[in-house]
Amino acid sequence: LFFHDMLNTVGGVQGLMEFLVEEAPESLQADARLIHRAVSQLTDEIIYQKQLLAAETNELETNITPLRSVDILDVVEATFQNGEQARQKRLERHDGCSQVVFHSDPVLLRRVLGNMVKNALEATPPGGLVRLGCTPLADAVEFWVQNAGDIPRSVQMRIFSRSFSTKGVGRGLGTYSIKLLTERYLGGRASFTVNPGEGIVFRVRLPLEPDLYDAT
Repeated sequence: LFFHDMLNTVGGVQGLMEFLVEEAPESLQADARLIHRAVSQLTDEIIYQKQLLAAETNELETNITPLRSVDILDVVEATFQNGEQARQKRLERHDGCSQVVFHSDPVLLRRVLGNMVKNALEATPPGGLVRLGCTPLADAVEFWVQNAGDIPRSVQMRIFSRSFSTKGVGRGLGTYSIKLLTERYLGGRASFTVNPGEGIVFRVRLPLEPDLYDAT
């Protein structure tokens, strides 16, 4: 009920801002677009929290459909390319990505990859580079996001835990949800590596044809 009421309220504000963006005088266009973007981000965050709660209580429904790997990467790259997290940073898709047809839930997968990219951008200093790509495997496809840097061993051991965060109370759910959604609802596996020279690489490996199962 809370999420329903929140989305209704924010949706009304978002609709109003869409009207203002079109009708505002030139002198107010920049401010109107800024507010509209902020409201859109708030809407997305509410939806994300609703999805996360449903996932934790085994109430999240999946919609498995045929997908194309490069198409998914294009959407994720376009979403973050000019976003706040990417300001003064570079986000590039690896040129060697092969087009792989597989079956998964597009909404949940974009959420997983989006969290991977967002976390990498937040950990990257101005002028730094974040790369994303995919690798075809025998019976799976692996998506990856790489950025320079390091993660202390003590953090590595707890990075997928819900109760652990380096960002303060109530933060740090991105890595937790990556593993939760990937492994409980997409039938895949989430992992990461930290190596000198390679930096930090988060990966999600998804089967080409996931088994249909009850997440409970």
